[in-house]
Amino acid sequence: MQIFTELYIVISLIVLSLILWKFKFSYRTKTIIISIYSLVIIGILHPIFLVILLAIVALIYYMLILVNGEKLSMKSFMIVGFVLIALVLVTGKYGPSIIDSIFGSKSVLGFNILVPIGVSYFAMKIIQLIINFRRGLLKEIDFIDVVSFLVFLPTFAAGPIESYNSFKQANIDEFSKDDYFYGIRRILIGYFKKFVITDVIISHYLLNSLNNSFAYFIPELQVLKPAAVVIISFLIAYFDLSSYSDIAIGFSRLLGFKITENFNRPFWKRNIGEFWRSWHMSLSRWCTSNVYFPVFGATRKVWLGMYASMIVMGMWHFVSLKWLAWALHHATALVLFNIFTNYKRKHKKLKNFSNTKVVTFLSYILTFWFVSLGYAFVGGSNIMDGFNRYIDAIKVPLVVVYKIVQSLIDLIV
Repeated sequence: MQIFTELYIVISLIVLSLILWKFKFSYRTKTIIISIYSLVIIGILHPIFLVILLAIVALIYYMLILVNGEKLSMKSFMIVGFVLIALVLVTGKYGPSIIDSIFGSKSVLGFNILVPIGVSYFAMKIIQLIINFRRGLLKEIDFIDVVSFLVFLPTFAAGPIESYNSFKQANIDEFSKDDYFYGIRRILIGYFKKFVITDVIISHYLLNSLNNSFAYFIPELQVLKPAAVVIISFLIAYFDLSSYSDIAIGFSRLLGFKITENFNRPFWKRNIGEFWRSWHMSLSRWCTSNVYFPVFGATRKVWLGMYASMIVMGMWHFVSLKWLAWALHHATALVLFNIFTNYKRKHKKLKNFSNTKVVTFLSYILTFWFVSLGYAFVGGSNIMDGFNRYIDAIKVPLVVVYKIVQSLIDLIV
């Protein structure tokens, strides 16, 4: 988020967008200008990582040329490429703690040595590039296009994740005032979500109320607190992530690119399948294309592909038991939902029953509740704390039903 909170970056992005909008450069000229600007900003924020980034991009591109010229095998190219990406991911995610333990600080001589912004997205785009080249989806690759695709500043730190081809197709040939004002609106919506809804309303007021005065006036409602914790965690995750996407999409539009959407009202979905088609959609598509289909193609097992995809998605956030539990939570639901869907197709009565208004309404509620439950794991201080939160939250509906039944019995008696 540092890219979008530094005033000089925001102002310079707007100035750059006005220049591009005014002079209407060709696609190549525009991408060169944007790439130079992006590299300058990345260099200011992380000078050491800029050198690493340029070296990796140059090496990957050089190897692509060698593969095209049949001077390097595809197998060797993929091994070297994936080893490089693994090193970048490990140093990016765990380098800060290593540097901190060695030097007592996350910077040395004033430089952020191993804290590259957007390292996960940068790595995933390179992986996508390598895999698509292996599949034959990319025949000719231009160096300028590769650089502009990998370092495009609006999506560098927080996505959405584009493929090499989709990024080129996202270019707006006839840039208009409508595009520009749309970008401004999305940026304002993103900042409102982040700084008003997430940081003030939810994180400050709701969390403070939850911790200090939850059910103060009605002590009987204290039993609902574990459920409130996971729901608020889910709300924070959504508004925080979607705010980054809104701002990134908005600034991309200002620079003349119609970047893919990342969220599509995921709160109100009927089932877990619909949820994952609307939540962090670019990451979901990436995992479907690069994890699910390869695993399914090799094993012909749907459930294995689903588990592999969700585990990769969980580990992408952070390699920990908490995120592994979150991944297994969602993967199990997707597998069970797939089994239920296949069973429902063969039984018309069940299909008709599941489409009734009452069942449909309940399915929306249960989907929201199930997704919220996953955040019990990642919100805990460790895996056992997360598991205890999970159990406590699961018990809430049962306790509520029990108390209602008990009250009715007392009333009758």
